[in-house]
Formats: sequence, C-alpha cells, structure tokens
Amino acid sequence: MERIFQHYEGSIEALKDVTFSEAKAFINKADNDVILIWLKNDKDKSWYRVFIDGAYCGVDLYQKESYEEDLDDHVKIIDYSSWFNKKKTLSVFVTLESNNGSHIVLTFKFSNSICQLICKSTDGDCILNYKELNNA
Repeated sequence: MERIFQHYEGSIEALKDVTFSEAKAFINKADNDVILIWLKNDKDKSWYRVFIDGAYCGVDLYQKESYEEDLDDHVKIIDYSSWFNKKKTLSVFVTLESNNGSHIVLTFKFSNSICQLICKSTDGDCILNYKELNNA
C-alpha cells in the first residue's frame, strides 16, 4: 500500500487521466453512509482505496485487490462501476466547502459527468452523488 493523497483540499494528480473498470462502495448497513470506495485502474489493474474520515480525504494505491480487510458484518458492498466504467478522469480534486456546516467533497470529473463523495465534517455522514453534465 502506498498513500498517494491525504489532505482536505487539492488536486489528486495520480488519478488524472485514469480509466476505472470497477467501483465498489462500502456502505454502513445501519445508516447507509459511504465508508470508502475501491476503484480498479483499467490499464494496470491496480486498486485505489478512497475514503474521507471527516478531517481529510485519503487515497491509497494497492497493486492488487485487497478490500477483504474492509469487510465486516455491518458493511454492505454496492457496485457503482457504471458510474466510472470506461470513463477517463479529466480531473480529481478535493474541496472543503462551508455551506450549512463543513463538507469535504471529492470530485471525479469526466467528459460528460461528475461523481462526488460528499462527507459532512460535523457528523461524518458520507454520500455518493452522480450527475450527467449538459454539453450545451
């Protein structure tokens, strides 16, 4: 494992121009909060473990699938591969937003869509959002 990003804002250059073939979100069964996301690099088959712990966003690089360590009785896995599959990232960045409390937002920007992991710093609630972009 190699930590490639750990901060509450900034660009994640290691994820720019990457195409993912799989995306698995680990969700807390009790409250449906996103705990973390595992993303598979389509080119070299490495995996990225992405999380927001309330204070910062962390991204770890693994050379092989290693998410069994994150499995637990209180966790369910939801496949979000369709949100990422075969789409090259134009940019990936983290921002700290202060509207109605603090939020750390991780944004994956693709040519026609964005996917965001949004985590409220105050209570740690994290959700995934996906939005198609208009090219008008």
